[in-house]
Amino acid sequence: MSAAATPPLVLTMGEPAGIGGEIALMAWRARGSGTPPFFMIDNPPRLADLCRRLDWAVPLATLADPADTPALFGDALPVLPIELPTPPRPGALDAANAGAVIEAIDRAIDLVSRERKASTSFIQRHLQIGYNRAARIIEQMEAEGVVSKANHVGKREVLTRDPGDDY
Repeated sequence: MSAAATPPLVLTMGEPAGIGGEIALMAWRARGSGTPPFFMIDNPPRLADLCRRLDWAVPLATLADPADTPALFGDALPVLPIELPTPPRPGALDAANAGAVIEAIDRAIDLVSRERKASTSFIQRHLQIGYNRAARIIEQMEAEGVVSKANHVGKREVLTRDPGDDY
């Protein structure tokens, strides 16, 4: 697969009261010629508020289609918007926002279905999360019948079909 055909990385917001937004904003600010394009699944007003509080100039671009990420990435952090029922307070968990976190994970499942790859390292790379969290997501996908159990060499089969396929 050529570099031009490589899909962009996707980062989910994680817990809105946590530090995932700060890490993503910092990564965009430190981007260089070798940084692969990435986009956030997050709440743009939340990210804009983080930028103001941190006094960081990070332009945000609302994204309608992840395929537009490479064209936007050089000038702004692309954000696929997700709504939060309540504004997060740093360090204070709010159950009202749990649905948005789950929706971001569901979008990760869509990624696995579309790309036909399912491994902890694939989820880790594309969602920019730690190994333990990626492993829990893969285990949940297995429990929900999205992916198979690992075979004798550790590979999993994606059991769902690509949403774009006509079967």
